[in-house]
Amino acid sequence: MLLTAAVMMNDAHALTVYTAGPGLLAKGLASSFEKQTGIKVNVFQATTGKVMARLEAEQADVLISASRDTTEALQQRG
Repeated sequence: MLLTAAVMMNDAHALTVYTAGPGLLAKGLASSFEKQTGIKVNVFQATTGKVMARLEAEQADVLISASRDTTEALQQRG
């Protein structure tokens, strides 16, 4: 699971997840992850534009995106 990899790399007590996907899905994933690991997950769910603007201003541990354009733009920026 992607979140598990992020935790191992980050050694965090809490994770921040940004997503433009359905809020109920993201909250369900976060809740299941918290139950399995005991690690708190903070979810920011909004439109793609708002998620990307927030990502510019802050740092997320995990970004859930189904947008190929978004993924390619982030990859180009490193």
